[in-house]
Amino acid sequence: MEADGWAFHRTADRAAADAREQNRLTIWGWSMLRFGWHALDQAPEDVIDQVVAALRVRD
Repeated sequence: MEADGWAFHRTADRAAADAREQNRLTIWGWSMLRFGWHALDQAPEDVIDQVVAALRVRD
């Protein structure tokens, strides 16, 4: 899982670096879940539901 904050992605270079890292992890067989700060702060139940659903698919 990765939590994205707006402050970190203010530049195109930072967003591109995250995209490259996510692609690298995907190539290595990892699955990524990304959540913005607002989702974590304002809808944590939705985030938990998505994490649980992803774990069920992986079993």
